[in-house]
Formats: sequence, C-alpha cells, structure tokens
Amino acid sequence: MNDKLIHRGSAAIAFLVSFFVYLSTMAPTVSFWDCGEFIASSYKLAVPHPPGAPVYLLIGRIFSMLPIFTDIAARVNFISVISSAFTVLFLHLIIVHFIKDYLNNPLEGQKNIDPNEGFMRFVPHFGGLIGSLCFAFSYSFWFNAVEAEVYAISMFFTSIFVWLVLVWSDHAEERSRDRYLLVIAYLMGLAMGVHILNALVLPTLVMIVYYRKYETNIFSFIIMGIVGIALTALLYPGVVKEIPAIIQTTGFAGFGVFLVFLTLALAYFVQKKMDVPSLFFSSLLLIIIGYSSFMMVFIRSN
Repeated sequence: MNDKLIHRGSAAIAFLVSFFVYLSTMAPTVSFWDCGEFIASSYKLAVPHPPGAPVYLLIGRIFSMLPIFTDIAARVNFISVISSAFTVLFLHLIIVHFIKDYLNNPLEGQKNIDPNEGFMRFVPHFGGLIGSLCFAFSYSFWFNAVEAEVYAISMFFTSIFVWLVLVWSDHAEERSRDRYLLVIAYLMGLAMGVHILNALVLPTLVMIVYYRKYETNIFSFIIMGIVGIALTALLYPGVVKEIPAIIQTTGFAGFGVFLVFLTLALAYFVQKKMDVPSLFFSSLLLIIIGYSSFMMVFIRSN
C-alpha cells in the first residue's frame, strides 16, 4: 500500500465519518437564535443583522433551491453540515503535514526516525484521524455543524487558509509558489463576507511563512510578529471599514480612483520585478475583489 493511497483513505474516513454524523444530527428545521434570520434572509436574499454576511446568504440562496430536503430550513442547515465536514478533512491534512514535517526534521539530540518504513508510514495518518475526529466531536464545533449559522463556513475558511499556506511551504522554493498566497488573499476577501473572525488567522499564516523562509532569531521574530499584526489591522479595520467609508465620502468615483492607484502601483512593481511589493498589491486587490460581495447588501436593501 503506497503512501498516497493511505493519505487519501484516511482523509476520506475523516470526511465521511464527520459528514454522516453531522447529517444524522442536523436540525430538521429552524433552530433558536440567529438561525431563523439567516434561513429567511438566504431564501429571500434579504439583509440580516450587520454586517450582512453576503457570501453566506448567496450560498444559502443556492442551497435553498436544491431539492435535497422538503424543508427550506433543512436545506440551509445542510451548508453547515458539509462545510464542517470539509473543515475536519482539512484539519486532518494539516495534522498529517505537521507530523510528517516533525518526523522528517527531528529536534537536535532526538533519534532520527524514517517515516516511510514499516508502521511509521501509518503514524501521521492515525494522528491526523485522532486529532481531527476529536475536534469534530467537540461540543462547540458539533453544535455549529448542525444548524444554519456562519461559524461553520468561517471555520472552513480558517482551515483552508492554514492548509494552503502549508502547501505553499512545500513549494516555497518554486517560482510559482506565490499563487497559493494569492488564492489565500482572494478567499480572505470572500471570508469577510461570512465573518470577520477569519482575519484573526493572518498572524498565524505570517509566522508559518516566516519559519519557512527566514532565519529565526528574536529580532526577526518580533519584526514578523509586528508584520502579522499590521496585516491584520490592514484587513480589519483597514479594508473592511475604510472602503465603505471611502465610498460613503467620495462615492464610487473616489473608490475607482483608489483602485486605479492600486493597479498602477502593482504594474510598476511588476515591471521592476520587485516580488514582495508585487505580491502585496496583488493580494490587496484580490482581497478587495473578494470583499466586493458586500455590494449585495447595498443592492438588496434598495
């Protein structure tokens, strides 16, 4: 049995076990608190409580039209089931990646273990299954996985961000490596249309990049910590609150001028072959494109 088959099989087990448990315990209709509001807003593409969660509502509208359950509420609840199962899947992949990385790079003084021989081939996948399924059946996560709430999709975005940056770390020496970071940037903009909680993962992503690409010492650690906090502040309140403020103050014409400035800056740095500034402005533009889902709030509120 090759490692790829073991990897795919264990990931499938993590997904299918969590999916069928969540499906069997899913709320059959409307639950308490915000669930009814999100279900009704998804079905009518209306505007729920601020800030609006437009990406969730668009996904909810699609699911509300699928003939998978008789009850409209159950159709919207199913979003949490499938997104939570995928969260467990990505958590499994993350744990497997970290265990393999540890086995391939043991700490100084520890015995060097070949992770590709004998029973050790299964250890990372057993660890991934145990860790991901323990998380899958934790009270808070399971509770959110069976009702119409934004937290299930928010956790899905968080897990895919971490998984993508780990995929980036595997290809960090390749020329095309930055495409993974650009995908993260676009998905981060979309995630703001679900819950701004996802902004909190940015410092973690920055530190993973730091440990992979730079020499570690106290000074560089502090600098990258500040960079992580600054990028989080750029996203929230920066993009999330200041772009609506620009539109409110200057109209869409002022926002258009701002986009033209960002595009020209990106073109300049690309022409000069300056990788870091090019990546920064590309990411910022992609975040704004993803964040543009909030136009739905303006349109549907008439």
